[in-house]
Amino acid sequence: MGDVASAFSGVLTLLLLIGAGILAVKLGYISEETETKLSKFTLHFSVPCLLFLNCLTYISRELISEYGLILLVPFLIMLIGYGLSLAVGKLAKIPRENFGLFCVMFSLSNTIFIGLPVCTAIFGDQALPLVAAYFPFNTLMFWTLGAMGLAKDGGAKFKPGLGTVKTVLSPPLIGALLGAAFALLEIGELPGFITEGIRYMGNLTTPVACILAGCT
Repeated sequence: MGDVASAFSGVLTLLLLIGAGILAVKLGYISEETETKLSKFTLHFSVPCLLFLNCLTYISRELISEYGLILLVPFLIMLIGYGLSLAVGKLAKIPRENFGLFCVMFSLSNTIFIGLPVCTAIFGDQALPLVAAYFPFNTLMFWTLGAMGLAKDGGAKFKPGLGTVKTVLSPPLIGALLGAAFALLEIGELPGFITEGIRYMGNLTTPVACILAGCT
């Protein structure tokens, strides 16, 4: 019962932060331009720092040995979800120009802005390794199957190439991969001031992400 109460309390905290974002827009403190810049700041600075430190802290050879193929479950879930989205979209007669968007929204939910704060609020820090494992698959699926569907919506053809690779290798994904590499190669501890700087920057992710959700 205590865990349920704790999870409920965590979600209420997130809702308060989202409410602060709504209020900030109503009062004119955050404009559309500010929202865009905050979003870019979060994706290029705080999220990579958060994922780097979490992967460095929680991912290990023992973890991979313990979970094994379970770490591939998110990929299978997304594939199944995308297949279901195609079937449901056809049954619901979603218009062709919105079909790819429907499939993306149905099966490839955002992992970081809302998913990460909600998971940590409900399950605590022990959820972070699995969220970190989900994120690369989510990014890969979005910029392949998802991008193909969205391109079709606009009447264009999706052409994978160097641009796609650059998009998939986004700052958050690079942060996660670097953290995992440092952990698995057992490179050792970073200097304290660097670790603390990364930690402070990463801690901005949840409040700023929730405020941005409220703004939207």
